[in-house]
Amino acid sequence: MVYESKIFRNSPSQIRLEMKSVKHPKAPQSNGVRIHIIFTRYEIVKLGNNSMHVTFETLSEPGGTIPNFLTNWASERYPVTLFEGLRRELIKLKK
Repeated sequence: MVYESKIFRNSPSQIRLEMKSVKHPKAPQSNGVRIHIIFTRYEIVKLGNNSMHVTFETLSEPGGTIPNFLTNWASERYPVTLFEGLRRELIKLKK
């Protein structure tokens, strides 16, 4: 994947992160399939001292001949992995 990320502060308690695929002259040549991110958006809202609300949306095209079971696995597993990682990082901050 080659993508651009932009971070916006909507308010003191809300951050939005947007990503999309881009072409870049220094990107390595693809050997086969390169995933195309149509859009990905995270909205993070601080609810209190110890909690937040995260909204995650994404739409991408895996391209090529990636088997459906593998595409489905990634689509189902990635959000769970993302939220588990956020939880681990928040626990570290509390210590």
